[in-house]
Amino acid sequence: MYIGVDIGGSKILVGSASEKLVLQDSRKLPTPRDSQEALQAICNLIREIAGRQTIAAIAVTAPGPIDSERGELIKSPQLPWRRVPFVATLTKAFAVPVNLVNDADSAALAETVLGAAQGVRNALYLTLSTGVGSGIIIDGQIYRGRNGTEGGHLIIDPKGPSCECGGRGHMHAMVSGPALQARFGAPGWELTDPQAWDEYADLLAQGLSSMVHLISPEIIVLGGGVSTHFDRFGPALKKHLKRYCTMFPAPPVVQARYSEKAALLGCFVLAQRTAVR
Repeated sequence: MYIGVDIGGSKILVGSASEKLVLQDSRKLPTPRDSQEALQAICNLIREIAGRQTIAAIAVTAPGPIDSERGELIKSPQLPWRRVPFVATLTKAFAVPVNLVNDADSAALAETVLGAAQGVRNALYLTLSTGVGSGIIIDGQIYRGRNGTEGGHLIIDPKGPSCECGGRGHMHAMVSGPALQARFGAPGWELTDPQAWDEYADLLAQGLSSMVHLISPEIIVLGGGVSTHFDRFGPALKKHLKRYCTMFPAPPVVQARYSEKAALLGCFVLAQRTAVR
């Protein structure tokens, strides 16, 4: 079996999948504030799910920048965690290949292998939720760089709202779910004003166009809570993105197929790829 661990600010989800990447079993628990307590709880859940079955590989996904060389979560935007050694801890506990990846990267992999961008070799995934995360797939593989990618901290307006990272006018502070509500006075599910959604789409297109000019993806996939309102802002987004993409045509923009399960499914794909056969 393959084991996936999806760490969020409020809950941790541990699941198992078969060779066909079908979810078999899952368990969840509230996310402990202490990282060592979380590591122990994750190990316990993995043992509970695995039972006597053989684990082929484990993949862990978490929000925040990742140190791929050390296999550590550098820090979490939602938790007081710093330098959490996921790979070393789980490798010692289970003696199988372990991979650690940013949650948006994992979701991007799931969407390109199983979801809305299936079969595409080069894709950009953006999650629009409490924060804004980015996942980049190049030649079918996650592009990690040194510490992963943080497209949510691209600058749209240097004089814009403050971002939690200390900067100003980042995508995170301009087009996340909380930013949408702060700007227009209502959450996405209550916002019906076409002009407001057009303005939101314009801001999002500005950030996306910078990414498009840099990595030239074949497709853009939007996930997260705000993306569920794609029918309200999608047409305007495509219009504005076409206007901002001046060097080459704007790629198609689609809504993600998977929502809450995307990051976990991406873990299964990654675990399958890294398993020793």
